[in-house]
Amino acid sequence: MTELERVKLALRDAIEAAGTLQSQLAEAREAELNALSTLDAWFDRRKLGHEAIDDAVIGCVRGYLRVSNIGGMSSEEADSVEAVIEDMCRLGTFADLFARAALKDQSHG
Repeated sequence: MTELERVKLALRDAIEAAGTLQSQLAEAREAELNALSTLDAWFDRRKLGHEAIDDAVIGCVRGYLRVSNIGGMSSEEADSVEAVIEDMCRLGTFADLFARAALKDQSHG
């Protein structure tokens, strides 16, 4: 094999390798975009879930406090309890507990 043939063969191999690398790069970029899309969707759903959980908790607490107020709880006590629960919602306490329970159920299911 002549030097020119060896160079041509090496060049052809390099071109094939470059094509393979370009395909792999395109696949990796697509996988990255899919992963980012999934991550974005997860965070959006988590935020929506967080808000829904907070709204449900606050709604239940307010209903309970109305009944408790009728049953003798003072307005100051009811307002204090509601403020504490609202702070807990603001801090994500209930949503985090719900998420942990959901993850635990998924890992056992």
